[in-house]
Amino acid sequence: CLQYKKIETQTQNEIEASPEMVKSFQHILNSINNDKKYHLLLMLSGGKDSAYILDRLKIEFPKLRILALFVNNGFSSTFATKNAIYVADKLQTDLIISNDEVPNFYKNFREAFLNLNGQGSSGVVDFADGSKIFEIGNQVAKDFNIPYIIGGLSWAQVTQILKLNSFIQEMPNNPTTLFPLAVWRTNEQEIRDY
Repeated sequence: CLQYKKIETQTQNEIEASPEMVKSFQHILNSINNDKKYHLLLMLSGGKDSAYILDRLKIEFPKLRILALFVNNGFSSTFATKNAIYVADKLQTDLIISNDEVPNFYKNFREAFLNLNGQGSSGVVDFADGSKIFEIGNQVAKDFNIPYIIGGLSWAQVTQILKLNSFIQEMPNNPTTLFPLAVWRTNEQEIRDY
């Protein structure tokens, strides 16, 4: 954990987003088609990062219509759920709370633990959890015809976990996922202070 934190801190502090990346991110969000009910689906965890992203998007791109999605994995704390509701209400953002897949999360977690194959349990479980959450997000985005999903991974997480060298993740037959923190390069302390 300490090694990862050290790498993440170095990565975020030493590598600023290129002006081209910032410009590309702004261009994508500024050119979204206005005739849709929702332009973005934001994965709202109830934590500080997703709350920060939502607030900043609302300030910097006020014309965008955002739908927030909180996915209960069966282990979500009452605090996280209440915070997601509070943030969505305070920022006047529509919110969906998904509880439907809790039994499937239990199966995914069990499968992840049974197949660690010498890997650290938290990484495997986080991956299983994150994969299922984004699977649900992709389906909700498709159901509402939303072209972009907003994820809360940092630049270090995008490069190390997803193995991307960009803030964009495109997958066939799914909406495009954007990672604003990978563009803004906001560090942990800045988010807490905000």
